[in-house]
Amino acid sequence: DDDDDDDADENSGLPAADSAVVKEEANETESGVGGYILVHYDRRDPQCKPGCTPSGVPYGHIRSRPPRPAKKKAVEKKAPNVVKPFHTMSGVPYEHIRNRPKRPHVAKKTKEVVEPRVQKPGHTLSGIPYSEIRARNPINRRVMDEKRAAAELKKASAESSDKPEGKAKKLRLLFRDHVELGDAADFFGWPIRDRQYISEALKLAGDSEEKKEEMSKAMLKLKEIYNRDIKPLETLYKFSEMDFKEMNDGVINGKPMIVFMGPKGSGKSTMIDWLVGLPKSLQLGGSRSSSPDFTILMNGDNTVPIPGIVLAADTKKPFTGLEEFGLKFLENLQGIEYQSPLLEKVTLVDIEGVPDGESTDYARNEVTQWFVNEAELVIVVFDPSDLEADIAAMRNVLSTLKMEESELRFLLNKADSVSTSEVLKLHGLLNWGLSQGFNLTEPPEIYTGSFWSKPLKEGADGFLMEEESEMLEEISEVIDDQIETKIREMMEHVKQVKMHTLAVDRYLYVWGKHKKSEKAIPEILDKPDKFHIFKYVAHHANVSKEELQSPEEYKQFFTEFPLGSFRPSETLCTALGGCPLDTLDNVLNNLLPELLESVEDDDDDDDD
Repeated sequence: DDDDDDDADENSGLPAADSAVVKEEANETESGVGGYILVHYDRRDPQCKPGCTPSGVPYGHIRSRPPRPAKKKAVEKKAPNVVKPFHTMSGVPYEHIRNRPKRPHVAKKTKEVVEPRVQKPGHTLSGIPYSEIRARNPINRRVMDEKRAAAELKKASAESSDKPEGKAKKLRLLFRDHVELGDAADFFGWPIRDRQYISEALKLAGDSEEKKEEMSKAMLKLKEIYNRDIKPLETLYKFSEMDFKEMNDGVINGKPMIVFMGPKGSGKSTMIDWLVGLPKSLQLGGSRSSSPDFTILMNGDNTVPIPGIVLAADTKKPFTGLEEFGLKFLENLQGIEYQSPLLEKVTLVDIEGVPDGESTDYARNEVTQWFVNEAELVIVVFDPSDLEADIAAMRNVLSTLKMEESELRFLLNKADSVSTSEVLKLHGLLNWGLSQGFNLTEPPEIYTGSFWSKPLKEGADGFLMEEESEMLEEISEVIDDQIETKIREMMEHVKQVKMHTLAVDRYLYVWGKHKKSEKAIPEILDKPDKFHIFKYVAHHANVSKEELQSPEEYKQFFTEFPLGSFRPSETLCTALGGCPLDTLDNVLNNLLPELLESVEDDDDDDDD
């Protein structure tokens, strides 16, 4: 700048004119780089003394200069936002807001809740009965023009000479315009049998309102007895921790259970499909490669199969006892809900057959035993095509199970696939094989039939229809006797509660005689017969000693729940309620027999 130039003239020792001459006589050099001309100006003064800048200013003079003040940017100060009284932050008076005209109310749009469609039995998803559809007249629908139809028909005729699929395509084209909507083949893949005989044999038309009311009253009375007189003792003496059959509201409300067993390919799953009337999307028959080993069919409107872990955790259903068999088993269990007249009365269980020698990663025999214990009827299904191998396979399965012969039925299925004379031979072979392999005390109940939707072959329909009706009568008896069965099961349960209460009470009595010494407990648990504990229980419960739980089970029970955590039953007696054991005797000898008698009288009146 000008000040620097003046300083340079004063300190360089040169006249101002000479300095100007030096500036004007700056050396100029030119060089060409890459097609461009670079011009350099050499402004250094050759007469500059050492310690000076190229412009001739001494460095000492530069260092002694005072620093220039830094330029500061002016910052505008905003005035604080002052809120006036009775004004908003933006300065609008509240009075103006109150005097504004109200906006018209616009209702918010709510999403419509679309309920899932429930397909009624014998109806389409849209609610149209199949019978109404079948009664419609054929509709002539032309879906393509004549030229295109003629071209495709000509092409199909050429293919039909050497390829069977070409012939099928030709037939489809020929009958394409004439389709009767609602034909059974549209839903099942083939013409189906009339299911009227199933409805008549199982009495699926529906019970009268009077009978429904009587059944409801009996069930309410049964639950009242259980919750008032039995459940408190179960809780007090940890009855559920022992290996007894579980009882709760879900078990009491549960429908009778029918179990279907048999080798693979015997047709038991297809039989269930036919009896229930399952649609194709839920049918169990056919390929079962990826299906669970155990399938439970119940009445309901859940369109998605229920996983086993969810099914066993539902306390409203009678399957909570299955949790003890572990996660591996629950992965092989599923529940299917469907609204069907048959499932309104019973619960069906399909147990897939296991070939001889096949093993599983869970206790399959114990699980099967659980279902057999809960079932009112067990139907074992055989296939006539390989009967001897099926008998051998089922012998290994059934030999490990404990079941009542009165609950066991055998069915020779697919009987219309062989001649009538062959059916009689196979019937005798099955009778002989069952008598030899299953140690039955009475001749087995064997039925013959072809339980599926395809029409029976001519010549066998009369004989097989009669056999199938007899098989269905067995299921009908289970349905008719369900209330009586529940009451009898409750009687057995009360006996077990009484036996357990007497056992715990006697252990406490013996321990009290030893002045509740902790040292006496091991001897009492290891040698209960020395103190006649189980002899006392068997006598007062009026049962045999074999019906009682083993001493080892009670030793494990009292190891987990010490004797000191229980109270003797006599300390629970009250002036109004009496003693617990007397209450159980009253339930066992008076309340339940009276309820059973009233239900049987009602059934006799209905039959009359």
